Amino acid sequence: MSNFSIMIWIICSILTGLTVAWLALAVLYVKERIIAPSTKQGNNVVFSRVADQPPYLVSVIVPARNEEAYIKRCLLSLLSQRYTSFEVIVIDDGSTDKTAKIVEAIRDKRLRLIQLKKTPDGWRGKSWASHVGYLASNGQTLLYTDADSFYYNKFAIARTVFCLQKERVDVVTGSPLIELRDFYSKLIMPLFNLFSVFRTSTSVSGRDKTKSRFLIGGFFMIRKNVLQEIGGFNTVSTSIQEDTDLGKQIKSAGYSIGLVKVNNLVSATWSRSRKTLLEGFRRIVSYNLTTNNKINVVVDISTILCMVIAPFFILPFSLQLNEDSNENRFLTLIILSWNLALCLSPILGATLKGLTKYRLNPVYSILILFSAGFLLTVYLVSLVHLSMSFSARTTRWKGRRYT
Repeated sequence: MSNFSIMIWIICSILTGLTVAWLALAVLYVKERIIAPSTKQGNNVVFSRVADQPPYLVSVIVPARNEEAYIKRCLLSLLSQRYTSFEVIVIDDGSTDKTAKIVEAIRDKRLRLIQLKKTPDGWRGKSWASHVGYLASNGQTLLYTDADSFYYNKFAIARTVFCLQKERVDVVTGSPLIELRDFYSKLIMPLFNLFSVFRTSTSVSGRDKTKSRFLIGGFFMIRKNVLQEIGGFNTVSTSIQEDTDLGKQIKSAGYSIGLVKVNNLVSATWSRSRKTLLEGFRRIVSYNLTTNNKINVVVDISTILCMVIAPFFILPFSLQLNEDSNENRFLTLIILSWNLALCLSPILGATLKGLTKYRLNPVYSILILFSAGFLLTVYLVSLVHLSMSFSARTTRWKGRRYT
């Protein structure tokens, strides 16, 4: 076998493997069931009435720490919701800015502020704030949302309540429309989330393929009796990703979680600058390495290397084959076209993810190699820092150090 034939065989084998990976990604997206609570019946929904009893109360719980830039916008959008009966409970998690004063300045009988001065031993800030909100709630249904959320659809609560009833699940959760405010986030997040379905696909199995096993902390509605059954947030008191671990507890207790499309109802911010972007990724890597989710780090790095970088890496070899070929011109042209299609796939995928999840200008997807390189660097640097003895014990998130 000639060197030319060997090169063709090697390149075709790699391209076949990459094509299978992209087909698997497409299949997982098709199989992913996301409930869309956008029916007209949900606009003015209330819980089913018994005799002349009033509708069930929904308690909206908003943990907040140093959110002076977002808290007013969040609360005004919540208080403008067209739902019959709800309360909003803000848990000020030891803020050092004007968060509490801004909340106190909003006069509405449906709004309550609880200020926490100290986190008890054995608890982390977000878990404790969420637990306090659960204990203080009066509603039979709880909606947890972040302080940087914005409910731009006035029927968001009503439609989610309707969805909870219609789908007959115990919890519904969904990813809000993420507002990306800095250049680096706009480059990185579409690529990061493009392959997220690989990470979540292992969370669902058997007869439960239409349900989710995880919670998205920025938005989830849960029946209060479910939290009572699992002991509130006690079981995730030390977690640095309490929403993920709480989802596992809920599933372990036999309750069902429905994945809901809410990006047409509510928006939120995840990273606000390059610094918070890096902290966020380091938190993700730290969590995965210190739990049984180490495979997620391997999956993230592998998909970026194989599905984004590899097609560009072998492109020069495909071009060389096409130039050197005389007798197999048609075959080498097919290989080159195939290679180019795989180079375009992550660009098109990131474009679609950017449009649907973030409403981003497609121009950011052109810099896909820069995004992949930046993301790989973040992962590798996080791995190095977490493996070094002097920094292995801590990670930062929203101004706090976590062990």
